[in-house]
Amino acid sequence: MTRTRNLFVVAALVGYAVLGAPGQARAGFAITVYVDGVNQNVALDAGSTANKFNVTGAAVSNFTVSITSLTNWAGTQDGSFMSNTSNNQITTNFGSSGGTHKIDIVISENGWVAPVGPGIVLSTTAGGSLTNIGSATATVAATNEGFLDTSNTLATSATPGGAFTPLQNASASRTGTGTKTLTYLPDNGGNGVSNPNVNGAAPFTLTQVYSFTFTTTGSNQVSADVSGSVVAAVPAPAGLVLAFTGLPLLVAGAWARRRRASF
Repeated sequence: MTRTRNLFVVAALVGYAVLGAPGQARAGFAITVYVDGVNQNVALDAGSTANKFNVTGAAVSNFTVSITSLTNWAGTQDGSFMSNTSNNQITTNFGSSGGTHKIDIVISENGWVAPVGPGIVLSTTAGGSLTNIGSATATVAATNEGFLDTSNTLATSATPGGAFTPLQNASASRTGTGTKTLTYLPDNGGNGVSNPNVNGAAPFTLTQVYSFTFTTTGSNQVSADVSGSVVAAVPAPAGLVLAFTGLPLLVAGAWARRRRASF
């Protein structure tokens, strides 16, 4: 009888957790594109789903852009990290005389909450390529930066507020048809910023800003394809890291002892 009553209590608690818990508030999401500092007012595709957002083939001043952003937003403190990854394709169109233009892509989402742990570390990564279609010279200077804003407001400019990672830089130049790699430095190992004040369920915003300054000397078509992510993660406790560091030695010692005992 006691066991039956305990099972009933557990079932009741599970039912409350599923049915009685408050629903999650949906995060807000924005992709904003600026050309030479002017907001191009691009729109998210109607087919965007809960964790995937698209701007496809949007024609803006001097560029055509295609942007896909994927998020692991859950609205809870589950897991040890939150990430927003994106793929950005940009094609230039500067006319017969070429020229120089800058494009900023701002990907922002609010409603994030930190996993349980001792604060979080924000980091960004990016990598990609520059492709020159024609015979003239094409050059791109690119940057990448991540932002974390505890005001929980979506970014409304290419210079968001809040904590931010060190700026990553990449550049490439190509004369004639071909592709050059865009390598962003510093790499991810030196590109984190700690924010110990973010350690609870208070919502905040994650934003990533990609900037590209293109220069062409003629009417050749130039494109850049860059993928990257912004990640807020709970650092592993120092004691846990030390324990895992020594674990192989403990396993090896136990194996050696068992081997000696078998002889």
